[in-house]
Amino acid sequence: MGVSGKSALKMATTLGAKTYVSDLRDPREYLLDKSIAAYVKPEHCFKQDDPKLISVLGTMDWIVLSPGIPTDIFFLQEAHAKSVPIVNEIELACRLVKGPIIAVTGTNGKTTTVTMIGEMVRAFLPHVFVGGNIGLPLAEAVLQRTEYDLIVLELSSFQLESMLEFHPNVAVILNLTFSHGERYAKIEDYAAAKFLITKNMQSKKDFLIYNQDYAPYVPLVQRSQLSACALSMSRVVEYKKELETVYDLSKFKLVGDHNLFNLFVAQKCLAALNLDNKKAIQQIIDNFPGVPHRVEYVENQSGHLVYNDAKSTNWEATLTALEAMPRDKGPLYLILGGQARGRGDSLSGILEQIKKKVACVYLIGDVASELARELKGHVVYKHTGTLEATWQDLQKSLGGVVLLSPAFPSFDQFKNYAHRGECFKRIVTETNEKR
Repeated sequence: MGVSGKSALKMATTLGAKTYVSDLRDPREYLLDKSIAAYVKPEHCFKQDDPKLISVLGTMDWIVLSPGIPTDIFFLQEAHAKSVPIVNEIELACRLVKGPIIAVTGTNGKTTTVTMIGEMVRAFLPHVFVGGNIGLPLAEAVLQRTEYDLIVLELSSFQLESMLEFHPNVAVILNLTFSHGERYAKIEDYAAAKFLITKNMQSKKDFLIYNQDYAPYVPLVQRSQLSACALSMSRVVEYKKELETVYDLSKFKLVGDHNLFNLFVAQKCLAALNLDNKKAIQQIIDNFPGVPHRVEYVENQSGHLVYNDAKSTNWEATLTALEAMPRDKGPLYLILGGQARGRGDSLSGILEQIKKKVACVYLIGDVASELARELKGHVVYKHTGTLEATWQDLQKSLGGVVLLSPAFPSFDQFKNYAHRGECFKRIVTETNEKR
């Protein structure tokens, strides 16, 4: 019963459904949350392994699965056996809301691209929903209104696993590098989940934008009836020139080729729906500050250029952030570490890139000792353990570029990546105030 689960419960109950709830926690604990208790009867609440759940399973029309719950638990196996449809909050809400849909997935860059698209369209359309895996769940949108000028969704692989009839008008697969080793055994499994975004796209009116740099992992079915646009990061200079034939990019604030790529994708999405309002797009190019915790510049007076990329939870995101860093502003200090994933933790595949770019690696979190063993003898590193200790040590250096791009989940020391980023910014801001 997280954000999307509670929204699904609220929507279903408000629309007249008889609802049941299960959670890993005991009902006596989660019913203390008024946003749950207001929408379900206490006798309809269960712990996830409660056998009573099985006894009511046959009466259910739908099971709405929260994204973080794996699909192989016993209760869901029983649901399959009884042919009870298993969907998620997005799938359920999409059946009740009308409007063209742009859906974006990928390992990195989703939030920036989705936010950019939303800001562009909101400049000239009154009813636009932006959410999904970020911000508001789509179920909340249904309770506000049922018709939108445009729906823009960020979707995770977990959400895409439990879609049945979900049908975007424009779908985007930004990139694919191995992530969520706790859920997927290999990158092909992860990629197959991402590609489910195209499951119901069957018409020439449907438009797919995908990154062909990851083609070996994308089970891209040759569908003559599906319009597709293949892009590549190797052609970003070409994309920039194409944008510059229409737009002035001189005030674009986001650093790195990856953000030029995201901007190009956003413009392509709008063009596919004939929504490429040039004035609105130029306005966003001039003023869009980026999304917090994604290679975000942090104002400070320490003598360092500081960037907060706390959203990074994989190696590809960190490498992308490294590529975006200025090369003429002194030595680069990289802050790495967090909660171990189980798979994909080793930095052996990117050690050479770090050696070329980074003067010193600061290690934090549970995985720090493991990373230290790999870095030893190859790259200068310091095992500082926490952000506070790291920043304190950095004050001894005479300037340079500081990048927090951890490459690992945040749950060992923080509530989530946003909490990690806010803590980092607070530490830097406190330094400003003390000076």
